[in-house]
Amino acid sequence: MLLAALCLAGCLICACLPTSRALGATTAPSDLSLNARRLLRTSSGALSVSGTHWLRRSADNQYTVQHGSSPQITLTGIPSGPQRIKQSGPYSLIGGTVFVAAPKNTARLVLRTGTANTDLFGPHVVWSTADGQIRQQYLNPEGPAKKVLARTGAAGPVAVWGPRSAWLDTSGRIHVAGRLGFERRTVPAGPRAHDLRLNYATLSWTAGDGSIHVMNLGESEPRGRRVDLHPPYAIDGQRIAGIDASGRVHVQNLPFRVGRQAPWIISAQTTATIRSGRPWKPRFDVSKPVRNAKLVIYGSGSPTGTLTSPARYGTVGGLRWDGKDASGRAAAPICYNWVFSAEAVDGSGPVISDLGPHPAGSLNVTPAGGDGGIGMGCFLDLGPQGSG
Repeated sequence: MLLAALCLAGCLICACLPTSRALGATTAPSDLSLNARRLLRTSSGALSVSGTHWLRRSADNQYTVQHGSSPQITLTGIPSGPQRIKQSGPYSLIGGTVFVAAPKNTARLVLRTGTANTDLFGPHVVWSTADGQIRQQYLNPEGPAKKVLARTGAAGPVAVWGPRSAWLDTSGRIHVAGRLGFERRTVPAGPRAHDLRLNYATLSWTAGDGSIHVMNLGESEPRGRRVDLHPPYAIDGQRIAGIDASGRVHVQNLPFRVGRQAPWIISAQTTATIRSGRPWKPRFDVSKPVRNAKLVIYGSGSPTGTLTSPARYGTVGGLRWDGKDASGRAAAPICYNWVFSAEAVDGSGPVISDLGPHPAGSLNVTPAGGDGGIGMGCFLDLGPQGSG
């Protein structure tokens, strides 16, 4: 019902991702989005969809975001004119301005890069500067500290997806960096290339003549391949959607096999600290639909709680721990660890993150009504005698 309601609003047309064929004989859309085997298009403005998060730019350059079934939120404080938009999990990018979903159905402004040459993957933001630098920032505190990917020579668009970042230099070459610094390569693109994008290991860009080019970075010697489609276009896994020579939306396979693409954690919204006895509501966004989503909470090495939730379109919401142990009493104020797991609906394997399989983290439970002290173990090792 949610999808149908959203499709009917604002001249959106939605369809499950078909086999390779042209779709309809209507006028070419102004924008396309391809996500979780859904093809979405709009006749005016722009749209970007990630899981159950929808970001839209109207024909008169008004920006709204909708998270799940909650009402739309109008986003303000954005430079005038049509800005490029991208939704990645709960994070919304409009030009160089980044918002994130916040409590009580609000959006919080978290970063301004000052340039439209900005891209993001969840909380990982990458942008190019006027003096040729490539900078990055993780909006989650546990992200890597490194902030400069290149100090000179960058020019124009950037892209980021999972462990990889890419940018164009002044000579028309694309630089790719990833896998915690173990991957560095340069590939030719042409000085008039623009609209750089990444989707798993698929690198794509639009050439000066408007043609779309794609490259499989998973190949030992990747090479660019021209696709007989024109923008607007979108890539999701093995499929690409764009405009064919007759002006219709066409969906087809990429000109190479992309290989196994395990579901990737886009964002983990997990509050690090709660009061004893208070509920905890973590939320995850994954790059593709998953099933058997489960989060196990451990206290002192033993399971304290197991949370499950449906994961429609890759957004895992509805997880809730009541802050109590198995006996129904308020959980002890200690450090708890959690492990998240899920399996791809398409059989591509278990969910992974930047650090590998079995995404995990900690939750610090503090004393109820106490003086704000920390739960023992997360940040301080007080030893067997405690603090007294």
